[in-house]
Amino acid sequence: MQRGKGGVYEALDLTVSPARLVIIKEGRRHGETAFDGTDGYARLRHEARILRRLRKAGAAVPEVQREFTQNGNRYIVLEKLEGRPLLPPKRIQPAKPSWHRADKILNQLAAELARVHSAGWVWRDCKPSHVFLHRGRLTLIDFEGACRIGDTNLLPWGSAEYASVICRSTPSRSAGLNEDLYALGVIAFQFTTGSFPGCAAMSRARLYARTGCPESLRSRIEELLGR
Repeated sequence: MQRGKGGVYEALDLTVSPARLVIIKEGRRHGETAFDGTDGYARLRHEARILRRLRKAGAAVPEVQREFTQNGNRYIVLEKLEGRPLLPPKRIQPAKPSWHRADKILNQLAAELARVHSAGWVWRDCKPSHVFLHRGRLTLIDFEGACRIGDTNLLPWGSAEYASVICRSTPSRSAGLNEDLYALGVIAFQFTTGSFPGCAAMSRARLYARTGCPESLRSRIEELLGR
């Protein structure tokens, strides 16, 4: 898969025995350069640094196996993850929403986010296609936009559906964890109801009632969506 900032490729690493499948991410020099001058090359170098620090802190993120530069572009070689994302990139909502599954995902993903936050970082790109599930364990991917919890002089990042109105309407971020926690609430709501949360509390309440969502889970989701 290729985009202006770079590409993502599956490859066979022949430098080890036995050979292994890996994922190669490319960050292009001057690719999708933002207003602050950050391009694909810089984002990928930033992501590799964060992944190494998060792995050291015990967070469930892919291992960076190698980094190199070629033709002016940056590349990182990542372990190829087993399993599949919570939602494939082309699927917007779960095929069979269930509050039971939503509750399990909420608990597991909250625990993984807590590890990221304890290490001092905010992911800023929390969404189902970036969460891999394999044998009951979650792994988080895509940390190009991650930042330190206290950083404020940064452009908005992430997908609009998983960002609060406040995050979408401000030119720079506020310090804290709200980007990740709000996105966690959206994911839990999706897997409970099969829909994105609307702005009106009454419309959300009708969806909760239709699915038989217990009050305890509803309260947790609503607290997250209030971020």
